[in-house]
Amino acid sequence: TENTLILETALFYQFATDWYLTMSYSYSHVSSSLALRSYDRNIISSGVRFVY
Repeated sequence: TENTLILETALFYQFATDWYLTMSYSYSHVSSSLALRSYDRNIISSGVRFVY
């Protein structure tokens, strides 16, 4: 029974690590894409200001 407990704990840790990595990756991806979008918007607005 001790071996199964160790195996379950290892599986749980692996799952938790995978989930954490996925969440952190998606979070950084979303935040970077949002930053890029706001950056694009700033460029577009400054370009419009430059034109007018």
